[in-house]
Order: sequence, then C-alpha cells, then structure tokens
Amino acid sequence: MQNDCQSCFAIIESALLTLEGQEHYVWFEDNVNCFGLVINDLFLRANNVTFEQFLTEQYKILSAKLDFDINIYSGITVKRIHELSTSYKAAKKCVQFKYLLNKQIITYEMIKDKDVYFIELDQSYYDDMLDFMEENNQKKIEEHLAKMIETSTEMNFAKDALRTVVNRLNHKILKSIKEVEGNEQEISTIKEMLEWEEYSLTLNQLKGLWLQFIKEATLLLTRLNQNNMKGTIYRIKKYIHSHFDKPITLKSIANTFYMNPVYMGQLFKKTYGIYFKDYILNVRIEEAKKLLRKTDLKVYEIAEKVGFTNPDYFVTQFEKNVGTTPSQYRKKLMEQIS
Repeated sequence: MQNDCQSCFAIIESALLTLEGQEHYVWFEDNVNCFGLVINDLFLRANNVTFEQFLTEQYKILSAKLDFDINIYSGITVKRIHELSTSYKAAKKCVQFKYLLNKQIITYEMIKDKDVYFIELDQSYYDDMLDFMEENNQKKIEEHLAKMIETSTEMNFAKDALRTVVNRLNHKILKSIKEVEGNEQEISTIKEMLEWEEYSLTLNQLKGLWLQFIKEATLLLTRLNQNNMKGTIYRIKKYIHSHFDKPITLKSIANTFYMNPVYMGQLFKKTYGIYFKDYILNVRIEEAKKLLRKTDLKVYEIAEKVGFTNPDYFVTQFEKNVGTTPSQYRKKLMEQIS
C-alpha cells in the first residue's frame, strides 16, 4: 500500500504542475491515499475555470491515470485563512456520504441539508450471519450480507458507521476461527479485507470483497469444525445459549451431539475453563438479570423462563452468584434509576 500511496501522490502532483497559478494552491497528504487541496479564486482565474469545472476536469484527469476509483469531496468557500478549518470540516462531512450518494464528486452543497447517523446494527444481524456461516449456507450468507448493507444505507449510516459494521462482523468471524484453532492467513482475501479502508472502494466493490472474504472464511470454518472436536464444543456452547430455558443436562446435550458425556464435560472444561454445569447456571443467571431489568415479570415467572423448574432453587442460586436475591436486585436497580 505504501507504493500505491507514493504513486498516487506523484500522479496528483504531476497533474497540478500542469496548471497555472502555482503560487495560489497548497496541497497535502491527509491520510493514506487521501489528499487535501486548498485553492483560491486567483488560482481559478489563472486557469480560466469555475470551481465546479475544476473539480470535474481534475476528476477526469486523475481517474484516467490512476488504476482505482477516486472520490473528490469539497468543503465550503471561505473568505479568511482562519476559516479554512471550517471548510476542511465540511469536506470531511462530505466523506461520510461516500456510500450514500452514487457520485464521485460530492460537494458540501449536495449534503448540507442531509443527515448521516453514527449508529450500529442490531446484534441479531451478526448472530444470524455467524449461524449461516456455521451451517455453510452460501445462499443465506449472500442474502443476509445484502440485507446488512441495504439496512445500513436505508438508515443513512455514515461511512464511519458502515466501517464499524464491517469491522465488527470481521472481528467476530476471525474470533470464531481462532476459537477452533484455525489460521486466518489461509483466507486469500484476508490482507485486502483487513486493509479495505486504505483502498478507494465503491459500495459494490466493498460488498464483493466482503462477500468473498466471508465465503472463504465459511469454508475454512466448515473444514475446521469437521476436523476439530473443538468445533463441536463451540457448537455446544451456542446450543446452550439457544436452549438455556429448556431442561438441558450434560447427558442430554452429549446425546444430541453424539459424544461421550464424560469426555464432553472434560473437553468443555478444558476449552472454556469452566465446568459445563456452572456455565449453564451462569448463562441462566445473566438472562434472569436481563429480565429483572427489562420486564415486570414476577420472580417465579422469570425462573421458569430461564430454565429453572424450582423457583426457590432459582432464588438460592441467584443470591449465591449475585450476592442478593432477585427481588433485592430489581429494587436496587429501581432506586438507582429514581
């Protein structure tokens, strides 16, 4: 990427040197493959162009010489040097519309009355994608990725917000590979995906690279899960989180996954550092705490919803793990809110 950046720098500098009014512009490197240019009205007059014509001509020249897509963002016109920071901030705001406006040149006039949002997708989007990957359902993976991108654009996600979505899912994928002792370097697109922000990708190009990465990661995970018993333990862990409200036991899950109960218990402890029974209890207690915070359900109703058949046993275990009874826990929360 370093050589690409230097090449881009040289091409832009060469294009600028062909213009008149050399003393009337300043340009600088703002980030990797991102450059800033400050011009004044004397520069435009020297080259007999309007500001809009200058942007269009430079885009044509640079896009013809560079081997990747480029975007041009412009801030507002200011009258004094100390106001340049205002223009710079306006240009940076334009950058946040990169994936929302289907334009290579975005000016502040185009977006001054528009809003972008720095928010996140719901956790379910990530969980569903990981489920589809675990099932090796290529069709669902492709459809779900399209849904994630479509939802992000419909909700006017800023460029940085979409970056968070991409990086968050990728982090979860790489974490899944690590959990089954896989090597992410086996994915041919790993370098491009980790460095995707350094490339000037269109939304479609990003989607294509992302999909290829996810599909390759899926095939790697499938192979690892087939060859590595820890893959089964990972699926058992996910099974617990999906069925904690049922009367599951070590023996019942071992039967479900065709494993010896004793061996499964040992492998679970070795993998996660906690006994199987204690892990289920922790999951149920955490879910109970959520229901105490977010609902008005009675204690015995919560006990039933998180998999306890005996409300008294639930209260005992909750107090043992949390240090307070469920009712006291809810009361304390209400007092804090008040």
